[in-house]
This record gives sequence, structure tokens and C-alpha cells, in this order.
Amino acid sequence: MVVCWLTTNRRGSLLYASNTADSTITVYEIASDPRAQRELQKLSLRSHGGTYQLALSPDERNLVVVSQRFESKIPLGVGWQ
Repeated sequence: MVVCWLTTNRRGSLLYASNTADSTITVYEIASDPRAQRELQKLSLRSHGGTYQLALSPDERNLVVVSQRFESKIPLGVGWQ
């Protein structure tokens, strides 16, 4: 796992990590002790590129993730789905 980008919710209870190498997003619970986070969920994205930046929507109901084609073996135009 290669963590590239991180963001938290406003309360600071959840940490979202963008894992570039395997195109996943991991969600951690950090409210009780940020040094001993607990993994809640790991989502695999249907993407041919790696995950990069991420952000929560203003109402925190949606997580927006940017992925891009980062290897020449991935055909042009299919770095996202």
C-alpha cells in the first residue's frame, strides 16, 4: 500500500487514505486515539489508473476521488471509469 493523499471529516473522527499503488481508498476510525487508528473499510476502485487526490463534499455525504493514468501500458482514454 502506498498512501498518497489523506483527508479527515470535520469532527476528526474518520481518516480517508488514497492508496495509489492498488487503487483503493481506506477509511480509518481515529476519534478514540489517532495513533492507534482502526480500519473500517477498504474500497477497491474500478480504475486503470492510480488514486490521487480526494476530498469530502461539503455535506460529507460523498467522497470525491481523482485517479489518473500513470503508466504507459494503460491505454489512453481508459485511466478512469
